[in-house]
Amino acid sequence: MKFITILFVLSFIITGLLCKPFLAERFNQIAQSKESKPDEILQVIKSKIKPNQIIVDLGAGGGYFTLRFAKEVVPSGLVYAVDINQEYLNYIKEHAEKEQIKNIRYILANEDDSNLPDSIADLIFIRNVFHHIENPEKYFIKLKTKLKPSGLVIIIDYLPEHAPSIGIKKHGTEPQIIFNIMKKAGYHLVDEYKILPKQSFFIFQIE
Repeated sequence: MKFITILFVLSFIITGLLCKPFLAERFNQIAQSKESKPDEILQVIKSKIKPNQIIVDLGAGGGYFTLRFAKEVVPSGLVYAVDINQEYLNYIKEHAEKEQIKNIRYILANEDDSNLPDSIADLIFIRNVFHHIENPEKYFIKLKTKLKPSGLVIIIDYLPEHAPSIGIKKHGTEPQIIFNIMKKAGYHLVDEYKILPKQSFFIFQIE
């Protein structure tokens, strides 16, 4: 009987740890860690945009960067929080309301489509998401329609040797693979930054 009770308790704990709010909080803890260098990332982005422009946080997760972006583009700029999980979007919205941040729009995406309006984005920010995209070349070809003519795409992803593992899958991408796919999809490299110890950091623009 004790064994069954222990199993039940463990099952309850594991279920709680895997629930969306916990994961959203965990994503935010990682995003704001010193190793992730969020301030340095934000400085790069601030050098690329104007306060009245539109930033898309694609794969927004717990919304750490969504909320920071929203504070940077006030009073007339907007941020689109895009994710395939409605629970994450709800989590971000709850925290935005607590902080009285009103310039965020929320979009529930599909696996193969961001569902963004056409020609909306001055900058699309994609952090630790690239390796999840099933057909990245096709995805980024479609994503071009969501960018303004001079719009930028920032891709940050784990280097394979530092990527976290779930089962046998590594959650990272070789930088050369990112570069090759983006070139095939019709983008050119604008900048590459070496400021992150475990991640690549590219900025692309439409050819």
